[in-house]
Formats: sequence, C-alpha cells, structure tokens
Amino acid sequence: MKILLTGVTGAVGSWHVPELLRRGHRVTCLIRGENPKKRLAEIMPPDAAEKVAILSGDITSPLGGLTQSDISILNGQFDCFVHHAGLVKFDQDVAAETYAANIGGTANMMSLARELKIPRFCYNSSVYANGKKPRNPYEYSKAAAEQLVYNWPNGQFMILRPSIVVGHSQTGKTNSYTGYYGWFSGFSYLKHQLRKRWNQDSSSYQGFHFTGDILVFDEHLWLEYSTASTLNMVPVDWLASAMTDAIENGQWGKVYNLADPNPPRVAWVIKESFDILGIRGVNRKTSQAKEPASPVLSQAQRHLDKRLKIYLPYVTSERRFGCDAIKGAPPEINKAFLGTMLKYALATKFGHQ
Repeated sequence: MKILLTGVTGAVGSWHVPELLRRGHRVTCLIRGENPKKRLAEIMPPDAAEKVAILSGDITSPLGGLTQSDISILNGQFDCFVHHAGLVKFDQDVAAETYAANIGGTANMMSLARELKIPRFCYNSSVYANGKKPRNPYEYSKAAAEQLVYNWPNGQFMILRPSIVVGHSQTGKTNSYTGYYGWFSGFSYLKHQLRKRWNQDSSSYQGFHFTGDILVFDEHLWLEYSTASTLNMVPVDWLASAMTDAIENGQWGKVYNLADPNPPRVAWVIKESFDILGIRGVNRKTSQAKEPASPVLSQAQRHLDKRLKIYLPYVTSERRFGCDAIKGAPPEINKAFLGTMLKYALATKFGHQ
C-alpha cells in the first residue's frame, strides 16, 4: 500500500512509519520545517529514515502548503492518507492554537487528500473524543475533527482512538513527555532542586530530608486524585502495530478504540511511580490537608497545584473504554512497566537533556 502520513516526527507517527515499512508499505511523509530530512533522521532509525519519501509542508496551511505543480505530480499516487499530526495541549490560553492545528489542520489534510484523489483517510484521534462533554480544548478539538472526518464525502474513512500514549514497552523510549510524563516531570525537577539545596546546606532547610537517593517530605505535599478512578495508558510500539493492523485488515467507516480494557487505578499508578522516582511523603489531598509550614514546600505546593490543574480530569474521573484492536489488548501495566517508562524519562530528564 502507498501511504501518505503527517505527524511522523511526533510520539505516534515516529513509531508508525517504521512499522509500516517493516510490513512492506511504501511511505511518504509530509513534514514541516526548513530541513525535514534532517528532522526525520534525528528521530527515526536510519534504516527507516532512508526508505521514506519526504514532502515539505505544514498542516496549518491550505493543502499543506503544496503547490498545484506538486499536486499534479502526486495525483493518484497514494492509496491511503494517515493523519497523525496535531497538538496535545489542554490549556485554555492556547485554545486557538490547538483548534488551528487539530481542527483546521484536519480540514486542510482532508482537502489535500481530495485533491490528490486518495480514496482512504485515516485519522488519529483520541478515546477522549467519544461523544462525552469535552473537558478542555484538546478534547473539543479532537471531537470536532472527528465530525469532519465522519462527513468526508470523497472516499472511505477510519478513526483510530488511542488512550494516553507512553513509551516503548521494552525500552521506554519516547519523544513526547506530555500526559503521564507531564504529571511526574515537575516532581522530578523538584527533587533535583531540593537535592542541590540539601547538598549545599542540609541544616538550613526544614520540611524534607534525603535518605540516600530517597527524597522524604516530612511535611506532606498533597495531590488531588481519585481512589476509584483508573488511568488508561498504552505503549507506543503496541499502538503502532494495532494501528497498522486496522489499516490493513480493519473495516473502513469504523471507529477503533485502541485502549486498555483493564486499566490500573490511578491511585496505584501514582503510588508506584513515586516509589520508582524515589519520592516519599506525597499524599492524596483530603479536607484535613494543610499547607506545609516550610516556605520551600509551601511554594512547591502552590506551584504543583497550578501545574497539575490541567490533568485533574484524567486523575479524578477517568472513563472506561473498550479495546477494538484486531490482534488483542495491550500489555499489562504493572510496576515493571512503569519503571521502564520512568527510567527512560529520568535518563533524558523528561525531554530536557
């Protein structure tokens, strides 16, 4: 199959391309930026990067920025358009940017698919665009983009809905640190900063101490999350395989939920993740929770409250999703799995190395 893809330097697309190539498909990538070939080479294995054709373009431009000459040359050359590109941002203050990328970008790519006479359009959406009331601009944008795809009159469509995407199941490798990683990256940075202060003068700080490499908050920090809710995550290598299965053997005109049918409870994920990170004394917020007396921890608490506010819907009221993957559910999320994800994130400083 000859496939045109967007978003190939992102978290999902960068794994989907090698999987498509491994199965014998011919791949062309639409990539923005001045040197798309270099961007691709930086993020993808050499044996994969060398096998793909590259188009320079941007999903936020009409027809991706391709000229009529480009379109004339490429007309009729593709069997399927796979649209991965988009923004994963939950903040209201960047809603316009999110809508432009996720709604406007999808409309532009559908127009490009029409002009290129591509008969099939596959959209990478989200399980959180499942008809429920959107809880942030990201969910709204994904639901709105899905409606555009549903009504595409120029061929067959397929919508793939992953849950929260994390790294490779065996190595933890990822190039995106949103979602699960965004929750814990602030704590990793806080531990790093407190360690520096502690090493300089441990006697002048109160409210925390270090035991070896373990950070212990003597005065608790507090987080808001549910004890009953779950957290739905899938590793990117499983997702790339499941997406390819759907494109090769799935039913067009259908929506596929690519999620964990038996996700762990969010309270367990938080507890085990803090244990892996070597942080103790972070507790679930209750009505009896008091702000730390330590000025250092009081400031940290206020910063974390502000930083983690955008994630509250995902740790307080997770929805349940089925799994429509053709070849079975994703691997179990256990402590070893979380350890693989976080150890890679720590080694890369959550993308800031």
